Amino acid sequence: AGVIALMKQYNPGLTVDQIVNILKTYSPKVVDSGNGLSFARVDARAIFNSLGCEIAENGATYNSDVKFCPYKYYLPGGIKVGANNADLNCDGANLIGTNKAGTGISSIGGFDNIVINKCNVEGYDKGIFVSGATISMNNFITNSTMENNKQGLIIKNFQSGRISNNIIRNNTNGITLDSGSTGNEIFNNDLVRNNDYDL
Repeated sequence: AGVIALMKQYNPGLTVDQIVNILKTYSPKVVDSGNGLSFARVDARAIFNSLGCEIAENGATYNSDVKFCPYKYYLPGGIKVGANNADLNCDGANLIGTNKAGTGISSIGGFDNIVINKCNVEGYDKGIFVSGATISMNNFITNSTMENNKQGLIIKNFQSGRISNNIIRNNTNGITLDSGSTGNEIFNNDLVRNNDYDL
């Protein structure tokens, strides 16, 4: 029942017949070794992949384009972007940390051309942290919300990027431009009620 509710939340247009067909397709049979009876086991990950989205995993590294199913995820270990040209589309998903520890979304390899889009990140030490020992170029952080973190957004060695159309509020610090971060476009961000500074 829970999987069906999430399917309908993601795609309200699904009919009963479509839901039944998806459940049958992605529910492999498993055999109970004790009594030899077989039962269908719902493979929720495969179901959501069939709908065009993925379930965010705690501590996972994403090395290619990914679109999350737009749910609340309790991820104390956050997630990581681990390659050039990766598009992380949270599609409005909420990534929620624990006790303002850890990092919600990080990319610390000096990667280029990454996009972090439509992500709502709260309850971490660092909401979003993009850095590297080398310069990272042409990265976009857009249409996202960072709130109730110690640090909303930190960028280091981040150049020729764009930070736009974000809501960054109720953090200790809003946006921190650390060393090596130059030539960036920062516009249309709603920076409010960050305790120490907005930018």
